[in-house]
Amino acid sequence: MTKSKIKIYLFIAGLIIFVVIIFVLIIIPTINKIKKINTKIYNQRLDIETRYLLSHGPERNINIAKIKDDEEKLSSLFIKNGSELEFITSIENAAQANNLTQQIRLQPANAKITETIESVPMSVSLKGNFWDILKYIQSLEKLDYYININSINLNNPATKKEIAAPNTAMSVPLNAEISALTYWEN
Repeated sequence: MTKSKIKIYLFIAGLIIFVVIIFVLIIIPTINKIKKINTKIYNQRLDIETRYLLSHGPERNINIAKIKDDEEKLSSLFIKNGSELEFITSIENAAQANNLTQQIRLQPANAKITETIESVPMSVSLKGNFWDILKYIQSLEKLDYYININSINLNNPATKKEIAAPNTAMSVPLNAEISALTYWEN
């Protein structure tokens, strides 16, 4: 054999070894990664289809019925137009039960939440001691209406002598200003 034929055979052998190395080190791992990714995508697709089918199956009808029940409960929390007197009476009763004097101010509707529900700002001025004001706020929370209290400001009109007396710090008369939002349904 001549030197040129040996060079050709060595070149071909080197080329074959190079192709095998590229195939083993690059192509096979890449194919395996693609298969893993394909499996993950397939599993995600099955999961999404299952969730989709569950959301449109008989369970969905049960959820809709439950939501309608909840909607009725929520609707009862809104003050109905025409029942303003009942609402104000319940607030006045809470003040009277807690030995407070109060002044209620309802302002014009602030914002429409939906087509039938709007928020109405309300401010309440109270006079009484700290504990009675605290009980009043708890009474407001227990009412059947949704009242969102934004702020409570307390100030003390008493003199320093009255405050300094022992065991009277919490019974000193206070003025309280409560700013809140009420929600009304047309």
